[in-house]
Amino acid sequence: MKLGDITNFMFGTLRGRLIALLDTLAEQSGALARNEAKYQRLLRNIRAAVIVHGADTRILMANPTAQELLGLSEEQLLGKASIDPDWHFLREDGSPMPLEEYPVDRVLAGRQPVRDLIAGVHRPDRDSVTWVLGNAEPALNEQGEIGEIIVTFVDITRRKSVEEALRKREAELNEAQRIAHIGHWERDLIHQRVTLSAESYRIFGLSPQDRFLDLAEWHEQWKDLIHPEDRLQTAQAAADAIQGLSVYDVEYRVIRPSGEVRVIRSQGEVTKDESGRPLRMFGTMQDITELKQAEEALTRLNEELERRVADRTADLLKKSEELKNSQVALMNIVEDLNEKTSQLEQANIKLKEVDRLKSMFIASMSHELRTPLNSIIGFSSIILNEWTGPLNAEQKENIGAVLRSGKHLLSLINDVIDVSKIEAGKIDSIPEEFDIHDVVMEAVETIRKDIEKKGLELIVRTPRLSIHTDRRRLLQCLLNLLSNAAKFTNKGSIGVFAELSADESMMTIAIEDSGIGIGEDDLSRLFSPFVRLHAPRESIVPGTGLGLYLAHKLAHEILKGDILVQSTYGAGSRFTIRVPVTG
Repeated sequence: MKLGDITNFMFGTLRGRLIALLDTLAEQSGALARNEAKYQRLLRNIRAAVIVHGADTRILMANPTAQELLGLSEEQLLGKASIDPDWHFLREDGSPMPLEEYPVDRVLAGRQPVRDLIAGVHRPDRDSVTWVLGNAEPALNEQGEIGEIIVTFVDITRRKSVEEALRKREAELNEAQRIAHIGHWERDLIHQRVTLSAESYRIFGLSPQDRFLDLAEWHEQWKDLIHPEDRLQTAQAAADAIQGLSVYDVEYRVIRPSGEVRVIRSQGEVTKDESGRPLRMFGTMQDITELKQAEEALTRLNEELERRVADRTADLLKKSEELKNSQVALMNIVEDLNEKTSQLEQANIKLKEVDRLKSMFIASMSHELRTPLNSIIGFSSIILNEWTGPLNAEQKENIGAVLRSGKHLLSLINDVIDVSKIEAGKIDSIPEEFDIHDVVMEAVETIRKDIEKKGLELIVRTPRLSIHTDRRRLLQCLLNLLSNAAKFTNKGSIGVFAELSADESMMTIAIEDSGIGIGEDDLSRLFSPFVRLHAPRESIVPGTGLGLYLAHKLAHEILKGDILVQSTYGAGSRFTIRVPVTG
């Protein structure tokens, strides 16, 4: 074969191959164009944001979804660096994200992809934060260097809000469980997993950080926490519930790691599939320690109350028996009282008879004793006054003694009769209008001789004032008090002072002496009958012991007033009669 032929053959072959190569290149170029168009359509229509950064972090491409999420147009995005102030990233906790944590910078620094990064993006047209879930992938060139970084991200703002709401609700649930000491738990019987709430961990005395996920591991821990005496019944209750033999509702004690014993009530339900196979067991647990303690305290209180009731019942039965015995005794007493009443009625009849005889005796005494005494006193006065003829000194002294003795005896008889009448309630009272000055002076003049005989000073101060009461009984009281003052005063003075009270309702008459006075022991019995006070250095003081008793009775029961006494032993006494101005 000639050289020319060979050359033509080679060029022909080469030309054929070149044409085939050009056809192949044209076909590949068309395919590439079609793929490019598909790629662009994909970038435009995909609901994920795609941004391509160059090695210098500047944006080379941003698809429409990225522009929408960032709130910037393609013209505003292209050429911007990742540190552009138009946007900035936030960490998941809301704090600013440092530059070195930006996904593009992390890829450039570590030459590794960034996966599932949650970040907040500040948009220049909104105050709120847009939350995204992003990934960043490095694209290497032929030299093995990072030529581009492809960042993709999706909007999870709604999901973030839902998660935040769920976290808030979970926090509220945990707080409610903590307050109520109620926790919840779940056993996944298919995958052998367990879930406990934070309060459930606290009830067991564990930290929520000590999370148990494996059911078998937790079951061993759970058995160790249960009080040894309660383990068998608690485990059997769970097994029976899973087998559908009973409802899971059990109380048991746990011993916390600290050694503290708590009482727990746990309730739960078992979920099964259509074939009856147990799938999960879900329930609650509550710390009822304080409730059990209150129940035990209430039980003890009830037992104590029952004991007290029994004791009280026994006591009442005893009292009832005693009451029956007392009733019998009372009936006997009533019978005795009836008998005594009958005796008293008989005695009362006798007393009335005695009282009648006493009244007859008093009337007889009044007539039979006073009549001869009055005669003796009258004739003695006639003889002493020498109306029947002159008397020598001895005769005068003897007749004077007879007159004094007669008057004393008449006074004694009058006092005894008045006391008897007062005690019998038969003394007469005749109120009348009179001048207090006249009564006081009458009493003073009656006792004056006795006072002057002892050389005592007599002081009298009394107003001219009319009062309405029993004149005779008031005079009787004054005479008794003045007579006592004269008897028990040997030196000094006796004063009689009458005055009207400040409200002009009472007349007060004070009889004051500087005599021997009255001792403390004698004051309490001063107004008792037949009490006689003895003067020192004198063996006998004339009197019956009825004077003060009678004066006190008259002042209270007839004059409707009273008698007051003040006395200092050895210095004197002051007796005060108080009577109403209008009786």
